[in-house]
Amino acid sequence: MYGYIYITTNLINNKIYVGQHKHETYDASYYGSGKLIKRAIEKYGIENFKNEILDTASSLEELCEKEIFWIKEKKSLCSQGNYNLLRGGQFGDITYGMNSEQLAEFRFKVAGKNNGMYESGKRGIHPKGYKGHHHDKKFSIIMHNRMKGENNPMYGVSSNNFKNGHPKGFKGHHHKETTHWRHSSDVEITLPNGDIILSNNLSKFCREYNIPRGIIDKVIKSGEPYIAVGSATKTHSKYNGLSAQVIEKTIPR
Repeated sequence: MYGYIYITTNLINNKIYVGQHKHETYDASYYGSGKLIKRAIEKYGIENFKNEILDTASSLEELCEKEIFWIKEKKSLCSQGNYNLLRGGQFGDITYGMNSEQLAEFRFKVAGKNNGMYESGKRGIHPKGYKGHHHDKKFSIIMHNRMKGENNPMYGVSSNNFKNGHPKGFKGHHHKETTHWRHSSDVEITLPNGDIILSNNLSKFCREYNIPRGIIDKVIKSGEPYIAVGSATKTHSKYNGLSAQVIEKTIPR
């Protein structure tokens, strides 16, 4: 056996992750290296997960093909409510199919000072891959004209303006009452299946339930259940019926 395809299951919410492991024997301690499955294990604890073998393979090519098949078969992508970010196989692996000589050459090209991000973490050093790059002249002129003169919200504002309140470009502008939900302490979300979830962190909720933040924003502002229309119908119809309302508001920060 060259490797095997495994499935890791969250015993609390039944979300799954499908992956490949290049190992001659089954490794019960390996639950996956994907970003989402790692986050989930950290959140729920390893004791709330199980993994098992789905299939085996005798070569890398067979292993990649079977990973693609099982991710599709189990519908384990994050867009389907699970933990896989990619469709599997060679997708996302730029070294797939390289022989030992090609792999060695590739590693040399991206190692040490040959790497575009070499030393980019040091304060004041521009990432090598972007050093000396600038917007082309045409784009620079467009941006210059767009923000020139009275088109600039800070036009005519001097340091003296700040002593007496708002900068000129924003004087008298305030958030509407409908936007205060962004700072709410509690939001009640009704999912399309009828489940009701109470959340005080919408960003975290959207990541966990794989719901686009824009949809939550829309239903809170409108006060109406979500209905996908236009180009969004095909991909977002599964969210039809979702609704949300603010339970309590706090002073905007």
